[in-house]
Amino acid sequence: MSLFDSLLGYSIGILFIGISILFFKKRALFLIAGFDKENFSDKQINILAKSMGRFVLNTGVLITVFTLVNNSVNNQKVIMLIFYIMAIEFLITLALITYKCFFIKRIN
Repeated sequence: MSLFDSLLGYSIGILFIGISILFFKKRALFLIAGFDKENFSDKQINILAKSMGRFVLNTGVLITVFTLVNNSVNNQKVIMLIFYIMAIEFLITLALITYKCFFIKRIN
């Protein structure tokens, strides 16, 4: 893996972690395409901000860890195993955020 690829992976991971902080702290839900604040109550906005913050944080950590593993491990089979584990973990997180978004509409 080249130096450019490593720096790009770390930069994207750190960018995602920074965006997750915006979701957690500033409730920056305008970053979600199609989000309309008038359609949600304050409780729904808080739940959505926490859920999106966790999802984006998880994605940023996965990108950073995969870049680190790809740079430090030489065995291709180990890299692929770690990649599959991370892909499964990402899919589980994606399923959880999808469930949470469907659940938010029921909260008044």
